[in-house]
Amino acid sequence: MNSLRYRQADEENGWKSVGIDQFPRSADVLDPGPTGAEAVAFQVDGYGSRSITPKNYLAPSTEMTFADFVEQKFLPEHITLKRHPSRLYYQAILKHVITPEEVGRIFQMNSTDPRRRLKAIEGWPYLNEVRMCEVRHDHVSRVGSAAKLHGYSIETVRHIRNVIGTIFSHAIQTKCFFGENPVSLVAPMRRPCTQVQMLTPDKADMALAMMRYPERELTLIGAISGMGPAEVIGLQWGQINMMEEARDRKGIPIPPMTIAIRKCWYRGRLDDVKKSSRRDLAIDRRLLQVLLELRMRSLFTQPDDFLLVSQFGTPISYDNVMTQRLRPIARRLGVPSVSSKAFRLIQGDTKSALSSQPRFEIMLNQKPYWFGDRYPGARHRSERRELAG
Repeated sequence: MNSLRYRQADEENGWKSVGIDQFPRSADVLDPGPTGAEAVAFQVDGYGSRSITPKNYLAPSTEMTFADFVEQKFLPEHITLKRHPSRLYYQAILKHVITPEEVGRIFQMNSTDPRRRLKAIEGWPYLNEVRMCEVRHDHVSRVGSAAKLHGYSIETVRHIRNVIGTIFSHAIQTKCFFGENPVSLVAPMRRPCTQVQMLTPDKADMALAMMRYPERELTLIGAISGMGPAEVIGLQWGQINMMEEARDRKGIPIPPMTIAIRKCWYRGRLDDVKKSSRRDLAIDRRLLQVLLELRMRSLFTQPDDFLLVSQFGTPISYDNVMTQRLRPIARRLGVPSVSSKAFRLIQGDTKSALSSQPRFEIMLNQKPYWFGDRYPGARHRSERRELAG
């Protein structure tokens, strides 16, 4: 490696050093440098001195802005190594740190996508043009305060702080920033200690009675098995063994009466679950009854078909289920959530809707909408209007 010291011509004070960087010893990377007031560099590693300018070189760390560092260093060296859900997480949170338009350019996002609704907010303390060496804890505090002022949740403010901290941890590791991490001097915002109204067994019964396909099956499978929504939606029939003997699926042995958790569906993409989340779940009587209901449909029961599908055979959209069905039901019952997680919290109660009570057995024995009704169908739309009203 060649050590290159960047200098700039100054008419009054002569040459002024503006930074140090390193480049490979390659003849095709270096060209004769400019003269006069333009930036030049000279070699200082003991092999002599000559004016050179590398092609497409990274900005010196002292001149690199926050947006430059995210694009040139943090994205290729950290974000691209993450799984798809983590990459989407960074894209979403960075829109509150640098302008959304700059995030779209850096990540090469589709600018015509109607879901890209977030635009730059006037007066927001974006860090685009702030040099990395000049970022202090008050910059981080101002971004968090702006998010809180514009009505973002405490969780979002904490995510913003964590992402900025991760960026500067990487900058310190790569020697693009020296000193303490600016985030270390910013205390995380505390969550308010409010008493949340939990889902009661009686309201759980009412919620199940109001649910239809696919939110009913999504909630029951998640509550009984403990699977997350992305794991349930990404579940394929080939990963389920409801037989009394073991079977092999693409080299993966699946024991009898077992679900092999290997995939998840997140934001329109099928992805592998984390290594720590790979597991085999036993199928009990309650879960078996839900699975047999779904298996009785005439379409989309091949090994590569998904368990919960739309009328076209594609995986259901969790965002649509939450917006159009589960949240209206929760508002109607006056509870914060009717998700599978809310049902799991009351599962230990003897009156729980998920215990062996008559109400739960009746709900399992109800016909799903695959029998005689087209999904989503007019009947579903009229019920959505009733719930929304």
